[in-house]
Amino acid sequence: MNPYRLITSEELSYLSMNIKQNIQCWNDSYALLPAQVEFSRTWPKNELYSYAFIKDDELCLAVATESFIPMISGALFDARETEFQKTSECFSLKLIQHITGYEVKSARIPANIPASWQYHGHCTLALKLSCLDLESILLLNPEWVYQQLPKGKSSDKVLWKINEALSEELLEGVVLLSNCVLPLKKLKSLKPGDLLLTDHKKEQPLRLILKKQPIAEAFLGQKQGKKSIKIRSIL
Repeated sequence: MNPYRLITSEELSYLSMNIKQNIQCWNDSYALLPAQVEFSRTWPKNELYSYAFIKDDELCLAVATESFIPMISGALFDARETEFQKTSECFSLKLIQHITGYEVKSARIPANIPASWQYHGHCTLALKLSCLDLESILLLNPEWVYQQLPKGKSSDKVLWKINEALSEELLEGVVLLSNCVLPLKKLKSLKPGDLLLTDHKKEQPLRLILKKQPIAEAFLGQKQGKKSIKIRSIL
């Protein structure tokens, strides 16, 4: 199943910071002029992708536009001459390795965006790399991007089946008022349906009891002439 994940701006910031550090490491090690990078979740649809960077198990880690190798030449040699083509291709593999952490086997030509990357909810990340006046788009495998995102905190909460979560359940609760003192004669004469007056102050919260456990406090209120209860806080 393809990974479906909405990437928040906070997560994108976290991911881009790590990738920037890895690109800077490549710049420090090899580049005469540093390659600059910008990040986006979208990219131009009319671009031609000429290079596919393949891991040793034939997994495509990234694809890049035709200007990727000339941009690498500009960063390495401050030049675009074709005699640097092979060397630049070699160092482009090292750049992908710095970004992804995987050893890259080859830069396959020609290339296109793999069909398995193009689905609703994909995690594909676009990097716009630039040096001199050259720019190139590098798209990263959505599976790899998904694995780099911060992992959510695990929860020990019990998961309910959807039909159980949506079903209605009758709960018997008790509203606890202030103590009310009655003479023994009146207590003996009480029967269902009788009304009791209490001096429980309106501003004093009620306690809601469920299965002998206090679950909330509430305030008595009045709305359009009718009594109402407003939940204040969970205990």
